[in-house]
Amino acid sequence: MPSGRRLLSVPLLVAVLVACGTAPPPRAEPGPAPQPADAPATAEAPPVVDSDSPPGEPTTPSAITQGFAARLSALDGAALIDAVAAAPAADLESALEQLDPSAPAAAWAALRLGRLAAHRRDFRQASDLLSLATAAGGEPARAARETLDRLAARRRVVPGRIGVLLPLSGPYAPIGKAALTAARMAVDGREGIELVIGDTAGDADRAPQVLESLVLEKGVAAVLGPVGAIESHAAARAAERLEVPLMALSSRADLTRLGTFVFRHRLTRQAQARTIGRHAVETLGLRTFAILYPDTDYGREMMQAFWQTVTRLGGEVRGAQGYSVNVNDVNEPIKKLVGRHHLEARTADPHWQALNRKSKDKALHVPPVVDFEALFIPDGGRRVRLILPFLAYWDIEVKNDPQLSPLQFASKYGGDTPQLVQILGGSGFTDPRLIRQPPTQALNSVFVDAFWAESDDARPFVELWSGELGRPPPALAAHAYDATRLLAAAVEGRDDRAAVRRALLQSPAQRGIFGRTRVAGDGEVEFDLRVLTLDPAMGVVPQVADDDDGREGYFDEDAPRN
Repeated sequence: MPSGRRLLSVPLLVAVLVACGTAPPPRAEPGPAPQPADAPATAEAPPVVDSDSPPGEPTTPSAITQGFAARLSALDGAALIDAVAAAPAADLESALEQLDPSAPAAAWAALRLGRLAAHRRDFRQASDLLSLATAAGGEPARAARETLDRLAARRRVVPGRIGVLLPLSGPYAPIGKAALTAARMAVDGREGIELVIGDTAGDADRAPQVLESLVLEKGVAAVLGPVGAIESHAAARAAERLEVPLMALSSRADLTRLGTFVFRHRLTRQAQARTIGRHAVETLGLRTFAILYPDTDYGREMMQAFWQTVTRLGGEVRGAQGYSVNVNDVNEPIKKLVGRHHLEARTADPHWQALNRKSKDKALHVPPVVDFEALFIPDGGRRVRLILPFLAYWDIEVKNDPQLSPLQFASKYGGDTPQLVQILGGSGFTDPRLIRQPPTQALNSVFVDAFWAESDDARPFVELWSGELGRPPPALAAHAYDATRLLAAAVEGRDDRAAVRRALLQSPAQRGIFGRTRVAGDGEVEFDLRVLTLDPAMGVVPQVADDDDGREGYFDEDAPRN
């Protein structure tokens, strides 16, 4: 080896070891030491010696490694465990080559390196290192064997076995039991498919533990569930760590971004908001909007997604107001939307003073400023039912009939004609608490949902469910049914979870309860959303009367593809 190259390598290695805390910092060297005049031309330069190093301190790479290995060998008990835990992995790898394989230091070093390899998903190297750790016996050997057993258990897969991870006890039990019933219906009579049930009790701390049990003890090939946002997040993280495909039934945002083994079969908030926003601009021709939203994570996410969509398509949001879900009074947010809150900037109007002369509220003595064509209310049926009558009180004239003309309000407005406002919503508008006895402002509203019980695609499942249980199915049951069918096709005959994951991603587009369905490359199961309206005579019907039940084929154009 040329002398200059050898001299540069030693200081570089020493500097690395200094950064790791295993050697004293070297003094900067000006360069190779000069050769004596009588030295042979082929002689190698002597190793660099730091004048600050104490006599006998190792200075060559092999000597430094041997010194670290010797120090580890001299330790025992807690001191050895602490030293191994604190050492950089690179130092442990080098020292392991110098240590006696039967020594406790080698066992502890191999145990830690094996666990690090398992964390990196390098399971072959992990198995080799953990097997080495068993040589010395004692505590490190026991811990290594336990980790090896877990690695072996996670590789064991029973083809056709699906874990079901749902809240079957506790306050959310009715939700979990409905999903479980649907899952059982989906595989009833199908040979080679088995469901193994796990109860999360709706507990985010319990969900990963139950998932791990399904994987390590039951050998499930994939998992259906959970439902709740927090428990689904916790379970998704565990599924990615265990490398088991998880088909969540939660609408929590960004759930599938937690890992490549995480899938979702549920209508998301963003999909709803994007679809109704796109339909409002592109199909209904609306350009100006206001948003009245619940001040919750759900409401804020829907508001933002809707706002972004209509703006991107050339629309404009003129106002957005949130309201507390803990009170039934939405007067103030609505007053702000129509310019009746900050009265110091407005002058009383004689016509409106006379019209509302019995009212002591000065806000009614100025005309409303309704500068938007549509109002988006992303909330559930119970609260929407309470909110809509407030709109009439504050003189937001809702277009509750396609044939309604603003001329009908001319006398109220002193000869002027008001802006008629189209009500827009999400899947909450299909809530029976709203549609069974809707307020007049709910009629002709336009909203989206994935599950419509009257569609040709949904009818067989609806009849099956109603025939057995005597009531219509909830939307979650429909998601659980179709999700289970997707999983069943993927796990059938496969004893490798990575292969199950690939099978899910490569599933051909097919028709299900929700119409056209496919698994996108980001793990989201995409399906058609239906644009619906509330007719006074027929109830919920497609808003677009065409040959496809009013479906909007809006697969997520932003999702990555395979």
